[in-house]
Amino acid sequence: MDSMAPGHPINTYNGLSEDDEDDEEDEEEVAAADGPEEDASSSGDEAEECPVPAALPVEPGCAAEQRAAGLSRELYQGYRVLRELMSAANRTFNWPFMNAVNAEGALWDYKTIIKEPTWLKKVRDRLLDGAYASLTPLFRELRLMLRNCYRYNGPQHSITRRALRLEQTMEQLIDQMEPDLRDQCTLEATEGPEAVVDTSLVSRRRSARGKKPTYFSHVLHAVRHERAEREKAYRRQQLEARRARGRRRC
Repeated sequence: MDSMAPGHPINTYNGLSEDDEDDEEDEEEVAAADGPEEDASSSGDEAEECPVPAALPVEPGCAAEQRAAGLSRELYQGYRVLRELMSAANRTFNWPFMNAVNAEGALWDYKTIIKEPTWLKKVRDRLLDGAYASLTPLFRELRLMLRNCYRYNGPQHSITRRALRLEQTMEQLIDQMEPDLRDQCTLEATEGPEAVVDTSLVSRRRSARGKKPTYFSHVLHAVRHERAEREKAYRRQQLEARRARGRRRC
């Protein structure tokens, strides 16, 4: 256990195995938010895609729909967004976020890094149980789920690419809401104005490096260096440990 670096490349997620097969569903690339390019070299197998599970458990929707009918007008709109994010039509990128992360094996350090784990079914159940007084805390928790993924996996991982597609879908659904509801769901409403990045500056940096403009995640941008920093700290610890053993042998 001690020999495994923090943020070790993920082999399992939510109890589902990841192997060397490539996905066929990624017809359009959703790029990470101006992440450090050196991350790809520090995580050898992260560029590999993991296969979509053959099938996700199908839950009867009638009970949830009946409970959702009792929600307020604004919370019901949040439920509609959540239902779309969880729909089978989005299975190619929502499957890692449906259930709790199985923090065992290769994910041994997940609980140390992620202090507030959450997932789509948990958010749905909390919504139907009346845990959210308005749309703002609902979408704050959805962004927490995404941030957890970005923080643990870093910008280059295939799971992060799925999270980006999920986030982009969520933002598109928010844009379709009525203005009074949409204002409760914005990044500024859930995270504060300091969470909003000046995308024109990032776009200029990306253009200077010859990168195409793609979906920009403010959530990912805020934590994009954390995995690389954990790995650097771990390598320093390993180097210091080897030096200490060498001094003891002398």
